[in-house]
Amino acid sequence: MVADVAAGILRSRPEEPGWVLDLPSIHLVACAHWLRGEYLKPEAALAEQGAAVAYFLLLADDHPGAVPEEVLAGLPLLEGGGRSPVRLAEGGPEAWADHAMGLLADANAALGVAPSSPDPTERHGNSLPPEAAGTAGPSDGGSPVDLVHGAVALLRLAVDATSPPTRPRHTLYRVALAQALRLIEGWSARPALVEEAERRLREAALNPPPGEPHRIAYLATLVDFLTDLADHTAEVKYLYEAVRTGSAGLAEDTEPFQSIALLSAVARALHSRFSATDALADLERSVELEREAVVLARDHQPSMYESTLGSLAVSLNDLYVRTEDERYGTEAADALRAAIDAVGPDRAAAAMESRFLLAATLATLARLTERADYLDEAFEALRAVRPGRPDRTGLRARTYGLTGELHRLRYKATRDQRELSRSDRAYRRALQHLPENSPDLGTYLAARAVTWFTRWEATGNLKFLTRAAPLYEQAMNSTFLPAGHRLPAAYGYARSHALLGDAQEALSGYRTAMELLPLAAWHGLQRDDRAHVLATSVFQLAREAAATALDLGEQQLAVELLEEGRGVLMRQSHDERAGTALLARAVPAPLREKVRELNAVREQLDFRSGAPTTGPDRTVAAPAGALDADDRQRLNRRWDALVDEIRQVEGFADFLRPPSWQQLAPAGEQGPVIVVNIAESRGDALIITSGGELELVELPDVTRATVNRQARLLDRAQDMLEEDPPEAHPVFLEVLHWLGGRIALPVLERLRRVEPLFRDGPDGSGGSTPARIWWCLTGQLSFLPLHAALLPDGTCVADHCVSSYTPTIRALLAARARPATELPPRLLLVGIPHLSGGKRPLPHAGEEVARLTRRVTPTVSLAGPRATRRRILDQLPTCSWFHFAGHAEQRPPSQGGAALHCWDAEDPDSGPLTAADIAGLRCEEAELAVLSACETALGDPDLADEAAHVAGALQTAGFRHVIATLWPVSDTRAPQATDRVYEVLTSGDSPANAAHEALVLLRTARPDAPVLWAPYVHVGP
Repeated sequence: MVADVAAGILRSRPEEPGWVLDLPSIHLVACAHWLRGEYLKPEAALAEQGAAVAYFLLLADDHPGAVPEEVLAGLPLLEGGGRSPVRLAEGGPEAWADHAMGLLADANAALGVAPSSPDPTERHGNSLPPEAAGTAGPSDGGSPVDLVHGAVALLRLAVDATSPPTRPRHTLYRVALAQALRLIEGWSARPALVEEAERRLREAALNPPPGEPHRIAYLATLVDFLTDLADHTAEVKYLYEAVRTGSAGLAEDTEPFQSIALLSAVARALHSRFSATDALADLERSVELEREAVVLARDHQPSMYESTLGSLAVSLNDLYVRTEDERYGTEAADALRAAIDAVGPDRAAAAMESRFLLAATLATLARLTERADYLDEAFEALRAVRPGRPDRTGLRARTYGLTGELHRLRYKATRDQRELSRSDRAYRRALQHLPENSPDLGTYLAARAVTWFTRWEATGNLKFLTRAAPLYEQAMNSTFLPAGHRLPAAYGYARSHALLGDAQEALSGYRTAMELLPLAAWHGLQRDDRAHVLATSVFQLAREAAATALDLGEQQLAVELLEEGRGVLMRQSHDERAGTALLARAVPAPLREKVRELNAVREQLDFRSGAPTTGPDRTVAAPAGALDADDRQRLNRRWDALVDEIRQVEGFADFLRPPSWQQLAPAGEQGPVIVVNIAESRGDALIITSGGELELVELPDVTRATVNRQARLLDRAQDMLEEDPPEAHPVFLEVLHWLGGRIALPVLERLRRVEPLFRDGPDGSGGSTPARIWWCLTGQLSFLPLHAALLPDGTCVADHCVSSYTPTIRALLAARARPATELPPRLLLVGIPHLSGGKRPLPHAGEEVARLTRRVTPTVSLAGPRATRRRILDQLPTCSWFHFAGHAEQRPPSQGGAALHCWDAEDPDSGPLTAADIAGLRCEEAELAVLSACETALGDPDLADEAAHVAGALQTAGFRHVIATLWPVSDTRAPQATDRVYEVLTSGDSPANAAHEALVLLRTARPDAPVLWAPYVHVGP
């Protein structure tokens, strides 16, 4: 009823545009709100009374008898004792809006919200033009809640009174109303308020009247609104719209105030999108825009200088965390010190915020550098933070949360367990002071759980694990946390229960983490962003989950979990080609249309992606004409929708889902597949036999710690190769003997008993060639030469069988499903005896190429200056065989991953040929790649389960077979190995046997020097 009557408050004059107040309707609505306030709970009552007071003020001058005495008593007194006139009724919309802005200013002051805060999460209202601030003096008190609701009521009147939108100031009032609605407690959870605020802002920003001078400022306000909505609802779609909408106005020429507002708003949306998706490009673009805003504010809008510095510092701090480039951290700290110096004396809240952000940045520097001076500075900076009351911005909770982190860092430096007690106490207080339904709840729950877990690590007391587990569980289930943050919480929950001996509950946690994995490392992100998520969030996840399944006797489930949680990047690339394979089957007509669209989406993504450019400074740039982030995300979301639609068709429910044991069991049909899982508490070999059975071989002396020790020994031996190669041989032999006695021996003994296809050695029944086996290794074990392990009887694994490797079972099955390419091959031969300028020569590379060409005629030969990155990338999709003779190197994922050194690897306009370049190719006819270069089967230790090396990238691109190396190879011996490989291949034998025969040849010459013969491996079917 109140709403119906409210519509009659403003009457249009029929003879001329304008408005007139219907005073009886005003009185009725005011009384209705006042009476409702008498019957509601205190918080809701304040809101009703605030609206009532706003309406009563319109009557106060001419009809004081109709106004409650409590309202009249709040009006200012004149010197003679009478009440000061309000003049709202006669002042009209401008007076109402002016008074409303005064009420909002008082509400902000009462809530402790600074008009311009450097915290990028508290920028509401900063985009309004100066005239929207109002000129009315402060109101005479009232709670923040009733002040806000009074302002909303007056602004609604002002908007209605100035309709249609072409009337002066109507657009300004709409934006001010939307801003006021966002100050109502819990606005984002009230659909009616969200709808009204969104409608008002869209009208103002997207459909302003012609010549609207403040359109860019209103656009910034809309962008901020959408970003807030995303933060409160965890719906990332609002962030994509915010970035797209705001970016469209960045090029417009307008006054500095509006430019700064829009730059800051778009930067904030990009930063929030980075937090949700871990897309580094978004964070880098955010920093770029914030730098522009800082310069504009410094030169043209000093009142905004401090806030823009603070926003820039927050993004720089996150960029430091993401890249570990300390320059960003120190720049962030310097920016915050400048912000503190720039803040005015009347902006105490802003100064407190900047001091807090400085302490947080110094904490990041302390954590990543482990420098005690940064930690001391962080404590000192935090002691200067004194949150006010009330604390609308959550500064008190954030201060306690940062205190908890600093004490945990101090424990790490001092091992004083009292610091952990202080950390827990601080986090508990942070949780107590968080506003209701705060998006930060999950973050602090997880942080407190980490402190409890650390206390268990320090003491071994299980009670700390029992306290950590429920905190991890709450964080794991938080709907506000992005998947990438919930994932480590789920892992922590599972690990806590595993250590408590509750394997069943631990398995439940691991399964939750597995469900979060495709969301955290979403295929729509750039490859290096996905790699970063996998390296930092799910390290050891699949291995520990499989070990827990084995604790419960669930052997088949253990294999399924390993397939689901490993080789994620390769699986995503294979999934992208699934549409083509599906079209080859007899499928219903409606489904064929969806699959065709699926392929069309993939073609757009592939065509507009291309290979990135990696320069010698190791920065990666997108190719010319590449899709921007928004278009890429749009296409990938359409891909996801199509996949979901295909799964609804009968018989296709498992389309692109992780494979089941029934789908994996056939992997052993051509020979046993041995999956070796290494976890913290146990090591196991799971043998898939030719009959589709699963045999468990427990490896009691093999754990993560013992395998990591062997990996470190091998690293040390490789370092010796550059200084004194003979000294390296005993270390290599030690590693090979350990592998033989601890892993190979029990596996081979079991194979002799259970596997009919396993013919032990060249004299076994069925022929002179040893049996085939496939190793599928996990963790750091994937970097160790199990195919060359030395057994206690003095023999080598190679004396008993031909070993191949596969990163996952699914990859092996996919490679087998493709038909082999017929001879003669289309060979791409790349030989680079030295880099441009004669650097890093390989004297025997020419001999290697000469030997090869005597056995196989290359279709395309790229040598020396012709072997550029661009030419190699252009030729790879057209060849069936690829041979590379040259240098290779290991690089982090952010620089494209491991790389082959092409001729122009150090050219500023090119760069090396990276694993990311290769993995992005589609080599449909590819059969075999032979990499006569160093460490081409060795990858990033943090991505040990992702085949993040050149050999893995070639498999991802489509090569069925890859012969590669685990460590630096001898330039002198490389021609011999290559000659033997191609001798076997041209005789019609398999690539696996070719790699095996090369090992045998080199080992026969120098059995005491495994560094020369053990690095060569075959990957594939």
